[in-house]
Amino acid sequence: MNLIAIGSNAQDLIKLNQSIDQAVVNKDLKFLNDHYADDFVFTHGTGLVQNKKEWLDQVSKPASKYISRIHDSVTVEPHAKDITILFGKLTVKRDDKAKLAHYMLWYIRVYEKLKGRWQMISHKTIREVDL
Repeated sequence: MNLIAIGSNAQDLIKLNQSIDQAVVNKDLKFLNDHYADDFVFTHGTGLVQNKKEWLDQVSKPASKYISRIHDSVTVEPHAKDITILFGKLTVKRDDKAKLAHYMLWYIRVYEKLKGRWQMISHKTIREVDL
């Protein structure tokens, strides 16, 4: 995994970023609820936009079976007032019953330190390709 970090909280945010996607795989809704901000917005590569509740509802469905979500080439860009932007690639494997979905996406994620912890406030897929 190629990780690029800038700033004092960079390694912690890179680890949290991967932990959030592992929590999606594990369907750990408590962890996800704690680390997505209340106004979290998820913009998929398809153009679908979901709020926190809609995304967590999707993750929790039995038919939603993520096998892995692995990050690569993550860059951390800190900003004032506890705002940080992460840029990276995410390789996803998902069991779609009829076939295995395997794709890579490039993303922009925005984190803010809220209530004493980092929370993701936005995920936007900017490019997606099937593997």
